[in-house]
Amino acid sequence: MQEDFELQKQELQNQINAFCEHLAAIKQEIQKKDEKIIDLHKDIESRKAAFIEAKKSQWNEYKKINSFDSFKLIKDIERIQADVGAVVNMTKQADEFHYKNYKISDGNEKLSYILQRFIVRRVFYFVENIAEICEFENKHKEEFVEQFIIYHTQELCMLAEKLSTHRVGSDGFTCITPIKIRQQVCAALGARGFHKKEWHPTIKLLGDIIIDQLNQSRKLPQEMNEEMQARIYDLVLELLKLRFRIDTQEPIPELRWFKTGEPIHVGLMDVKDNEELEVDLCYFPVIGAFLDDPNPQNRRIYFKAQVLTRTKKHDQSDRRDRSGDLVKNAWNSLPKKLF
Repeated sequence: MQEDFELQKQELQNQINAFCEHLAAIKQEIQKKDEKIIDLHKDIESRKAAFIEAKKSQWNEYKKINSFDSFKLIKDIERIQADVGAVVNMTKQADEFHYKNYKISDGNEKLSYILQRFIVRRVFYFVENIAEICEFENKHKEEFVEQFIIYHTQELCMLAEKLSTHRVGSDGFTCITPIKIRQQVCAALGARGFHKKEWHPTIKLLGDIIIDQLNQSRKLPQEMNEEMQARIYDLVLELLKLRFRIDTQEPIPELRWFKTGEPIHVGLMDVKDNEELEVDLCYFPVIGAFLDDPNPQNRRIYFKAQVLTRTKKHDQSDRRDRSGDLVKNAWNSLPKKLF
């Protein structure tokens, strides 16, 4: 009987030892997994830090020219918008005024704002569609450098985006490569684009279109035309560079024009809240990101829309955007080869 007891005791001891070994193995496996989780957390934090750092809109080397500086961008938008109005208002000294040709009931003042709208939309439209007007036989011509830079940048950003989404990797910078490519290129174009010792052909073309439109509405003396030409060319250059610089921001800001008859939106327009008013004419767009976010604190507004207001009209037939007629007529007269 004593021998049976000893055998049972030894068998139980062996089971206990096996269980302890199994438990130790489990603990060791758990420890390894815990270490792996810690390493994963460290890797996630490292990637997160790298992503946040890389996504900052300012790089040290660009602080010198403030290309990504949103505060300077806001100030420059304000300045250039005021310059547009100043240039248009120069023509108020004209000997003859042709606003009646456009059937504008408010006369000189209203036409001034319509012309401001035309100038800004004309130049911004050119930049926004610049890649679509590339003619590849002109690829190596100096005057088309900016057009092809934008064209190839868009292509490169698209390929970089595909690299990020269709290739496997654990780095923290591939996903923001398209953003940085776009920011660098737009910063460079915002600093030097179309800027030559003599006026770039594109500046002359856009400037002459604007001058022709101004001359259709106002007749200027010869000496004033010469001064006006220099001011318009300079303004076109500033607007072109500004449009490029807007795209250095992340996310890319939206430029939104409001139509005649739209309700007042104090969060997006430079107006006082009044339920009895509506938009009569938007002559400079709102520039910002997350414009439709219901929480105003989440919106990133660089510049509020500049609008003229009017008392709400109950006759729906009069709610058509008549203020765009001048822009539309001038648009149809533009050279189709370039635009």
